[in-house]
Amino acid sequence: MTVEDKNPSGDDKQPTDNSPVETPPNPEGKDGDKVAYDSYKKLLSEKKALQLKLDKLQKDADERVKTELENQQKYKELYEAGKSESEDLKKKLQAHDERWNDALKLNAFNSALGDTRKIESKFYGFIDTSKILIDPETNKVDPVSVQKEVDRVTREYPEIIKSTVRGDLPNGSPRGGKGLTYAEWKDLPIKEMKARRKEVID
Repeated sequence: MTVEDKNPSGDDKQPTDNSPVETPPNPEGKDGDKVAYDSYKKLLSEKKALQLKLDKLQKDADERVKTELENQQKYKELYEAGKSESEDLKKKLQAHDERWNDALKLNAFNSALGDTRKIESKFYGFIDTSKILIDPETNKVDPVSVQKEVDRVTREYPEIIKSTVRGDLPNGSPRGGKGLTYAEWKDLPIKEMKARRKEVID
């Protein structure tokens, strides 16, 4: 009995001289590893570049938001300052108008007293100018309201209405009785001022 030769791999078939021998590509794997590492480096570089762009875009966006907020704050401060200045000007203008209107009312009051009577400026506080009306369209004083205030002041404070006619007393005699000067009257207690207001002679 003859023992047939077998190849070391245990395969019954014997290789022939013409059979090609297959060689595994990159037996040590070095080329493949190099390709994979290069690809990784390229991807990593691209990722870093994209991250830098993203960071820059985010920074630019943050700067724009910050600038807009700062501008808004500046606009707000400017608006508030302008508004405050406008309010101050309105108040000054209103005060000027009130002084001007009071002057018109006092002039009208003096005119309504006539040529034979007068009231000194120190007694202007007794005149209630709020009761004297001004026509907003013509900016003229209403004569009816002026006359009413003249009548009221004359009735309630006759002592402050002075006559402009000289020699109204015989031989220029002084008025009888002891009176109070305006300065003395002002120094009286408030309750006594009202009771003695008719005693004011000057």
